[in-house]
Amino acid sequence: MAGRVFLLAVSLVAACGGASGPAAPLPPSLPELGFTQQGGQWSANPVEDDLDRVSNNGGQYTGEVDRYKIVAPAAGRLQVALTWSHNADFDLILASDEAGTQRLAEGTRNDLDPEYLGISVFVGQTIFVLVVGWEGDPGHYTLETLLLPPGAPKFDLLATPDLSAPWPRNRPIVFTFNQPLDPKQAIPARVLIIATGHQAFGSWCVTGASLAFLPHLPEAPPPFDDGGLLDGSAYTIQFQRGGKGVRALNGEYLDEIWSGQVTGGPYEDEAPGEPPRVTDVDWNPLAPWDGRALNVTIVGQLDPATVAARFERVLADLSTVPLTTGIQLTQASSCASSITSLRVTPVAPPPPKSRIRLVVSGSMRGISGSPDASNLLTGPFPAPGGAGFSVDFTTP
Repeated sequence: MAGRVFLLAVSLVAACGGASGPAAPLPPSLPELGFTQQGGQWSANPVEDDLDRVSNNGGQYTGEVDRYKIVAPAAGRLQVALTWSHNADFDLILASDEAGTQRLAEGTRNDLDPEYLGISVFVGQTIFVLVVGWEGDPGHYTLETLLLPPGAPKFDLLATPDLSAPWPRNRPIVFTFNQPLDPKQAIPARVLIIATGHQAFGSWCVTGASLAFLPHLPEAPPPFDDGGLLDGSAYTIQFQRGGKGVRALNGEYLDEIWSGQVTGGPYEDEAPGEPPRVTDVDWNPLAPWDGRALNVTIVGQLDPATVAARFERVLADLSTVPLTTGIQLTQASSCASSITSLRVTPVAPPPPKSRIRLVVSGSMRGISGSPDASNLLTGPFPAPGGAGFSVDFTTP
């Protein structure tokens, strides 16, 4: 538990650069944040605690103050993050004395903005960490500390995509950082991507130092599925700072907020000039088919309004009779590429001892909807665009 004090009149420090007041009574001993080394850096276990009283008198804190002590185990850059999620304005102070009058750094941002401070320290230096509340509700907070080697580069956003023109609605939006990212973090909780009146749908992918937003790909024609980004809609993307933001693999956070805007544009085929191709069906045609649903794997994203596939019964004279068929399109972007498949299901059990043909129509288009032959579905290479795909099975 944190060392806690209750101020009788005025507090030790003033918010937003105000004058310091008399020091609050100090606890007999302060909890010390113990560091452990991993590689060339040090870190302490996160502190989970509460401020039970949050208040001010217009110029100074008058609520509870939690204090912690740090003895630097090595020289370097000390980073301290304070986060909370309820309606309150908490502040963070690093000082060289327990009372907090000799401040080394202070974070007094407004409202729910997290506090994130960094200072250079020498081995054996004693630093006092103070958590105070200016206004709002009492409640829980998290305190994280990290000691990086001298000269370690600050975690930063290195490259952003050119968002000045409308962005194809099916194309990943990729950001590059100067350090690898923690792949275990929950990115949707740390990055905002919103528009007025509706939200963006998609997933996030962490690959080394790259972070990509993968827009949801439509799996049914509008209005049943409009995709993850709407054509012509503007979306704000924001990377938060401090402990509520993106975390590097070494535990460091961004020091500043980054915001950008992207406008959804028309769909764009993944490989213009190369048609979508069927590459696999999950049943060996040499084995008797028991009538279960078949999954057809396709390279290339599809326009869901053009999806067409069916089962046919092949008669003795080689004419065919269509069988009632259900179709479900599944497509999504992954970290490396996109995955597209059709689940084709016979509505009724196929006739026994029959030859049954699965036909995947060559009229199906790539996601852009272009009717060019080079954008129409076909079979494995080198089949030309628009040729479609078929395979025969026999039933027992």
